[in-house]
Amino acid sequence: MDLSLNGNTFCSECERHQKIIVSKEKRSKHIADNPEGDEVSHYKVDGNIITGNTAKCDFLLMDHTKHSAYLIELKGSDLLHAMEQLDQTDLALQFILQGYTKNFRVVLTRTNTHAITPQKARKLEKELSKRGSFHRESQQMRETI
Repeated sequence: MDLSLNGNTFCSECERHQKIIVSKEKRSKHIADNPEGDEVSHYKVDGNIITGNTAKCDFLLMDHTKHSAYLIELKGSDLLHAMEQLDQTDLALQFILQGYTKNFRVVLTRTNTHAITPQKARKLEKELSKRGSFHRESQQMRETI
């Protein structure tokens, strides 16, 4: 399924009913299992749908059957920056995501134990959780959509 934004059309990077959708960057990976063969689409956001200096997440996975969207950020260790990117992407794509349940996902390559949840990150996590579900993992996240 194609995605249109600001006069541009973007093609999905997966098949329409693909069973396993992988978002991967460097050493971080998000795997979405689609056992029911729902209608899905998968887009590279950073540098493709949203360009320039705007903070944006890496991938958008949309399950059109269940009306759920997964905003996925694959990051080194900066949890706060990852959450800011999810937040900014959500705002930038709000019209596209209208009517979809939002799922915010962060996969960190490594965890910085000294600053795992600074106050600003906890506040932003709370804000994202109000708009949808928020989940984070280290190195790899696998979930059934």
